[in-house]
Amino acid sequence: MQALSLEVASWIKDYMDKDGIETCVVGVSGGVDSAAILRLCERTGKRVIAVAMPMELCVNRPNVELIIRPIGQIVKCYQKQGVGLTQLGEGNLRSRTRADILRDLAGETNGIVVGTGNRDEDEIGYFTKGGDGDVDICPLSQLHKSMVKAIAVCEGVPEKIITAKPTAGLWDGQTDEEELGMNYNEVEWAIRFDDNEINATSTPQELQEAQDLSDRQVKVLGMVRTRRRVNAHKLRFPSVFTPEWLSK
Repeated sequence: MQALSLEVASWIKDYMDKDGIETCVVGVSGGVDSAAILRLCERTGKRVIAVAMPMELCVNRPNVELIIRPIGQIVKCYQKQGVGLTQLGEGNLRSRTRADILRDLAGETNGIVVGTGNRDEDEIGYFTKGGDGDVDICPLSQLHKSMVKAIAVCEGVPEKIITAKPTAGLWDGQTDEEELGMNYNEVEWAIRFDDNEINATSTPQELQEAQDLSDRQVKVLGMVRTRRRVNAHKLRFPSVFTPEWLSK
């Protein structure tokens, strides 16, 4: 796994060197994904700006600058305009507000916003459009969360961060598992299962009969497939209308 860490860090550095980029801007949530990304960005030797709550992950690091940007007042100002928000809507607003802060810092420092999403999250569209999905590069998007955890161990991330319950921080007490109805080990299993094209063309019920899947596996497979389908738009560029005369 050490080799993979070095490979990802080298990829980030090469990307930055190619375009003369000086700074990595990372939103550090306290979870394993952003912790792993922070350490990998450190390895590039470039300036790293970590925007976060105070935490031991970011302090006393030679090329990491910790910046704290509370967003509570920004969200309250938005709500005072009379805009009614559901709990999920407010959570997405928080994610987009954080993204604006990261984007502004990147603009001020000749930097890029480094995404912290992993393959399990990206495949099922578990991110906010214009929020944590608004990034410049995605170093971990082809790696399952189990692999990200292994990188975090290699990079010396504190165990309490690696073992913490994943949360997008959308509202107080929110956890990914509770919101999704499944954990990331199950999501990874379903994605790996459907990587086999024969499996992907059969219904979960057909697969249960043919491969002796448990009721829970059938349920998880259905949930993952549904999320991949309904959130596929998040992984595409916006549709663009082309006038008939232009297409000729």
